[in-house]
Amino acid sequence: MNRRLSIFIAGVFLLSLSSLCFEVSLSYQFGFMFWTNVSYVIVSIAMFGLGFGGILGYFLSKKKKYFEMLSYSAFIFALCMVFSLFLMARVSQTTFYKSLSLTYLQLLSGESLLFLIYFSLLPALPFFFAGIVLSSALNYPTESKREISYIYFGDLIGAGVGSFLVSLLVPALAVEGVVIFCSLVAVVSSLFFKRPSKKVGAVMVISLLLLGAAFFHRDALEPVPKKPLATYVEQGSKILYTEWSPTSRVDVVQFPSGKTQFIINGSYPVTILVSDYPYTKNEYDTRYFMFSDSPESVLAIGSGGGVELAMAVQAGALNITGVEINPVIMEMMLSEFKESSGDIYSQPNVTYVVEDGRTYVNRCNRTFDLIENGVLGADALILPSSIVQTFSDTYVYTVEANIDYWNHLTDDGVAVILVTSLMDEYNAVDAEKGVSYRLLRQWLTTAEALEDVGVSPEKHIIVFRHVMSSQYSSVLQPVYRQTDHMYIFKKELDEETVHSILERAKESEDRIKNYYRELKSPEADVFKFECLYAPFYDSVDFESYIDTIPESRDVSPTTDDHPYFYHTEKGAPFFLYSMLFVFLIFTFLFLVLPVAVKQRLEFESKLNVKLLPYFLLLGVGYILIQAVSIQRLTLFLGQPAYAFQVILFSMLVFSGAGSFITGKFKNEKTMVKLILLALVVVAFVYALVLSPLIYVLMPNPIAEKIGYAVVLLSPLYLLMGMPFPLGLRIVSREAEKDVIWMYAVNGGGSVIGSIIGMILAFSFGFSYAFAAGVVIYGCAFVIAAVWLS
Repeated sequence: MNRRLSIFIAGVFLLSLSSLCFEVSLSYQFGFMFWTNVSYVIVSIAMFGLGFGGILGYFLSKKKKYFEMLSYSAFIFALCMVFSLFLMARVSQTTFYKSLSLTYLQLLSGESLLFLIYFSLLPALPFFFAGIVLSSALNYPTESKREISYIYFGDLIGAGVGSFLVSLLVPALAVEGVVIFCSLVAVVSSLFFKRPSKKVGAVMVISLLLLGAAFFHRDALEPVPKKPLATYVEQGSKILYTEWSPTSRVDVVQFPSGKTQFIINGSYPVTILVSDYPYTKNEYDTRYFMFSDSPESVLAIGSGGGVELAMAVQAGALNITGVEINPVIMEMMLSEFKESSGDIYSQPNVTYVVEDGRTYVNRCNRTFDLIENGVLGADALILPSSIVQTFSDTYVYTVEANIDYWNHLTDDGVAVILVTSLMDEYNAVDAEKGVSYRLLRQWLTTAEALEDVGVSPEKHIIVFRHVMSSQYSSVLQPVYRQTDHMYIFKKELDEETVHSILERAKESEDRIKNYYRELKSPEADVFKFECLYAPFYDSVDFESYIDTIPESRDVSPTTDDHPYFYHTEKGAPFFLYSMLFVFLIFTFLFLVLPVAVKQRLEFESKLNVKLLPYFLLLGVGYILIQAVSIQRLTLFLGQPAYAFQVILFSMLVFSGAGSFITGKFKNEKTMVKLILLALVVVAFVYALVLSPLIYVLMPNPIAEKIGYAVVLLSPLYLLMGMPFPLGLRIVSREAEKDVIWMYAVNGGGSVIGSIIGMILAFSFGFSYAFAAGVVIYGCAFVIAAVWLS
């Protein structure tokens, strides 16, 4: 490899690093600004910009000014990143944005058009220029085509390093700082493609100085979210602190009432304990009822602001473990809120773990008198539609999770699972009797888990409901919130025990209702804490409701393979099918048709046209298997931050290594068929053994699990990095410029693949999405076998 090529690959490495960092930063930013389904649409459109950039590269790429075009495109990419974020921040402060209702946005209205321009095309604009560089770089002027393998290696390694860096940079610099960092890296990358003239160099220096100045005034790049956080601020609440964790943004908000909460990603609230030791008056909270048997050992999943831990201390528990997944919340509870919370996490009988609660339960070798799963608590995810719940993959509510809780209870232990619903027309099956779709799903999920461990569900479950007022009520149409408390008892319940529990529950209800009356709170007229189901009791017949569920709804048990607890509609959300149709049309109109029109259907190579489906399928198959692998290993590692850093980094690096190895191959047509065949076989084996192997290895320490994850990923992703560069080399020998075209089509396939993966995961489960990836690679093998014989 000559020096010129090495410098060129270094430029590709830096540009790819910058592009991936920017892509993930957008995911962070839009996850904070919008509900998940809206942000998913926006990010998909932005990512399609890479493919469209490839088509622009096809038309702009000229041999005489090849390196100059790459250098200028990289520089424009750098400027566009900051420019697009700045404009989005400004638009988010306008009256148009504040009055916009995304829930009722009409598809073909002027509002929707403006929204797409500001929040889809603007963030997509930088990717047009990144796509020009990354696609055209693969058309490096050389007689030997092996350079394609090495250039693609630089692309993948850069993306891998970018995926690792972004999770470290976001907590340190915030998203706005990371975008400026990406711009600086992109400016530097432009220098590796062509040494700038004095005039261009002066412009670059000025740009670097401006980017440096922007870094110290990056608050100007911060957008306003279209979420409850913005409403809280408008109503007089104050944001005391703002931090980014490796997975989300955390704001500390003080409300006019004096209550202080962590607000996760602009919407999910976690109440912060404000109390001194010995933490009294918890008896006026319905959750305190779970401590009425004075458990000695307590596990609180999602301990967050420490409220449940204070209840355990007041109840006299001797051994209390709090598990919280968000490291920022833990840091603040140990520093800023240490004193105001009575130093709850430093109490001698309290220990804490920063980890996913489900993963911790699975790996710990202890049993508990009480396991409390209040991950989403009584206040979270309370909205009048499915706009949030749809995409929430909640492993703490699956059949396997319930079995884990059961296996970690003492002989007299109890697990309590809290599920909250807004009892509106969408969520309620029978609002008067307190039956919601979520409650029916939780009932079926727990029932299946108990049947799997060999006990009768009806003799081990008691269900209470806590009725509260909601902000969505009106005089004409009152709508209340309801938190269902599902108690799972390890010991079979007898009539005497049930009656004793129900009597104490009634006493608790009366005490809390009287407390509200003393405060003259309107909540006294709404509040209820009553039993919905218990053995030896005139209970609600859940099974009769399950038999009447409409065909369009689904309350079947959730599993680790299909963990979308809050999605109670049959199949995937409709908008995903709409997205799939739109991006299939986009792929044809913007990635295939322009080249066909330019060539007037008289293509330089008919073989390359026949290979278009091959590159489309490679994009679909890669993203399908990648997405499912990340999902599986997120649960395995127990920390989304670890999962993203380790898994995506390993995938891209191993794929890059695979691309590098193909640089040694000579007969591309033979090798691509052999590798695809090997890939299909290996992927099929993974589809069979990956999930069982993950459950076997899950109890190990995190450091060992990271090692296992890397080892597990290496063979599959090494092979997955080979078919694309080998295919490009075949195409380049037929018609050099078609390499850029195939890159664009492959990019379109990646967007389509991500949507197909979501549809399959919602409709059937992750294992089906992975299997679809295997089938897709099998189809790519058939195309290669037919056309490359």
